[in-house]
Amino acid sequence: MAEIVVTFQSDVDLQGTLALPEGQENSPAPAVLFLHGSGPLDRDENAKVGKINAFKLLSEQLSLRGFASLRYDKRGIGKSKGDYYEAGFWDLVSDAKAALKFLKTHPKIDPENVFVLGHSEGCMIAAALQKRVQASGIIFVSGAAESLKTTLIRQGKDVANDMKKATGFQGFLFRLLNIPEKIAKQQATLFKRLDESDAPVIRIKGQKLPAKWMREHFAYNVVDDLEEITCPVLAITGSKDVQVLPEHAKLLAEGVSGKSEYYVIKNMNHMLRKQDEPANMATLKKAYKRSLKKPLNPELVEIIVTWLEKQVNRIG
Repeated sequence: MAEIVVTFQSDVDLQGTLALPEGQENSPAPAVLFLHGSGPLDRDENAKVGKINAFKLLSEQLSLRGFASLRYDKRGIGKSKGDYYEAGFWDLVSDAKAALKFLKTHPKIDPENVFVLGHSEGCMIAAALQKRVQASGIIFVSGAAESLKTTLIRQGKDVANDMKKATGFQGFLFRLLNIPEKIAKQQATLFKRLDESDAPVIRIKGQKLPAKWMREHFAYNVVDDLEEITCPVLAITGSKDVQVLPEHAKLLAEGVSGKSEYYVIKNMNHMLRKQDEPANMATLKKAYKRSLKKPLNPELVEIIVTWLEKQVNRIG
């Protein structure tokens, strides 16, 4: 695999890595554009607090099967310009649009076979992007078929319920310190502050929050764009994903107008790794820390690559 550092223009300069498969120097290759999940993530889908590294690992596997790929740093992260905290949801869609146009017009890429793979928030961006620039197909990985606000409200309730059910000394502490009630109050305070502000960034207890991004996300529901998607779609999630409900893979696949299929991979979590312990919002960070030491779920990789090969060869 040959990797080339590239820069392309949105309303800011964005830098990424174009990975090209070896042995296809004389013919344009099919390609995949990666769209990140939420948070200050670089081109490999890594952040200071945790390294998912999903896009780097997927690009390596795709290259082995003849696919090029483009992954890029979010605006304000890594080598990309701009301000991460001031960026809204529609800024991220614009960045994805610039990336897809760059990829489709690159001389080493087959413009008839350019696909988009979104992880988590990237699924929402992929759906909004398709109305602006057409991809040959879309892969939704761990995507929600609802608005971000709906997801956050459900997650808050799930955390509270899991804490109330917790046993042992940890459960005793949760209840003694009224942690579930405090979480509900914090979320209510956040929503109130967002409603009262039009600033791109706000601070709550000294913590900097991307308010513009949250307001724009709350106003967007990916379901509204699904029906207009006519290209082939693949939706995948894990049975132990507690950030996104596993059944949403089916909802995403059934919501589009194009040919689609979906998979729920047993014991895979939102980090796209196998998780041995039970799915639980209250112990999420510990579970993720352990699972990130494992490789990407091999079933996930095989489903993605097999589906892409089928689309390129127009099989099925």
